[in-house]
Amino acid sequence: AMIGQTAQKFTQSIARLGTKNFEDNRLGYHDLSIGKDVAITSTTDSEWAMLSYISRIHYSYDDRYLFTFTGRVDGSSKFGENHKYGFFPSGAVAWRISEEKFMKDVKPISNLKLRLSYGVVGNAGIAPYQSQGNLISVSPPFGPGVPNGGMAPMTLPNADLSWESTSQFDAGFDLGLFDNRLSITADYYYKYTSDLLYAVDLPMYSGYMFSMRNLGDLSNRGVEFSITAVPVTTRDFTWTSTFNIDSNVTTIEKLNIAEGESSGTGVTRLVVGDRLNNIWGYKTNGIAQLDEDLTQVAQLTNRPLVAGEQKYQDINKDGVIDQDDEVVLGNLNPKFSFGFNNTFTYKNLSVNLFLEGNYGNDIINYTRKKLEGMDGRYNNITTVLDRWTPENPTSNIPRTNATGNEEYSSRIIEDGSFLRLKNVSLGYTFSGRGIRKAGISSLRLYVSADNIWTLTGYSGPDPEVSTRNSVLTPGFDWSAYPRAYGFTAGLNISF
Repeated sequence: AMIGQTAQKFTQSIARLGTKNFEDNRLGYHDLSIGKDVAITSTTDSEWAMLSYISRIHYSYDDRYLFTFTGRVDGSSKFGENHKYGFFPSGAVAWRISEEKFMKDVKPISNLKLRLSYGVVGNAGIAPYQSQGNLISVSPPFGPGVPNGGMAPMTLPNADLSWESTSQFDAGFDLGLFDNRLSITADYYYKYTSDLLYAVDLPMYSGYMFSMRNLGDLSNRGVEFSITAVPVTTRDFTWTSTFNIDSNVTTIEKLNIAEGESSGTGVTRLVVGDRLNNIWGYKTNGIAQLDEDLTQVAQLTNRPLVAGEQKYQDINKDGVIDQDDEVVLGNLNPKFSFGFNNTFTYKNLSVNLFLEGNYGNDIINYTRKKLEGMDGRYNNITTVLDRWTPENPTSNIPRTNATGNEEYSSRIIEDGSFLRLKNVSLGYTFSGRGIRKAGISSLRLYVSADNIWTLTGYSGPDPEVSTRNSVLTPGFDWSAYPRAYGFTAGLNISF
């Protein structure tokens, strides 16, 4: 049994000063006072603290029945005055069936354990002062008659801002067969996140930019499975293989937003009952042609449709393409992810192959959206050479258009499934009397290569992409830097 208390505090102070128009550069930044004009001045102060009380009880009987119970109370200065503290308990039990007397004669089973657990954890991963009414400095354009800058409201105060908490139930088993040459682990879990911390965008008429809020609830359910085997083992040769696969579905259970407030990025939204990271937009309906009666085609409200432009499906059949015609085009999360690792050892030589992949996820190819727009503002990629023209009416790429093609549509949603040879490595361990005489106990030479082969239907440089730092857009590709190949050679020596 254990009981304890922890306290922590974080303080940060930053001062920035810059000058320009130096007489010369001999002293560089070591004497800022000789600069004629002050260019940058800013100061930043930040502070937060946490106070916790923790306890744990662990009990094992005959190495067969295992019990663990924990409880902790955490208080954080980041939250509102009404909800500084949260209580987070957990418990786990396990039964090692393989240690029971009735299992002693079951020779094929080396290990069998059943596991059950339930617990609650808290999340305080937000910046300090989010529950308070923060201000933002405003710098107007400089010029004659322009007033000086000042401060404007940025965040709406929220005295009820509280801990985000996640409860999780897990049931699983560990099975070892044939002296553990075959090991299987399987788990089913259900997680429920309450009081999700999220910065909600506010309408402009409110006078604020956003409000940090306990937005709602999410549920996660999934399975994880792994199997490790030693298919071949001899005096000189051993093959070890591990395969793992997992699947997870996240559902939005509850939202705490008012009309006019935003809980998404436009292309992804939080909708009660939907999966997290659904992609919303228009379904395409071909390219408008010269011989087509465009007065009979549903059109966007902001511009008339002309030949060579993208058409969209009129979902509600009202003759107009607007937000009511947007539908779910896909999902950014994979249906399952997997990994496959193999190690082959022959005497002193070893080879390792590691593959990984996703299946069933979609990617928003925003790079195509911009660089196939042909609006004169960006360079374009070579696919636009096959764009629609009167002489090339069968193309699925719209015509050159000064107004751009700004709508999110199925045209830029692509399958992000992939299989990647993540790593290949080759190593050799030298042994023998000569090595020992030199005072060396171990000498190993190795080479490895990373990301050397990828199988995917995605047209971008890398299907494993996320250029937006948000949980709502994990598969957003906007000019992502290609994943680099890596080659390494090394030598490990122990004396």
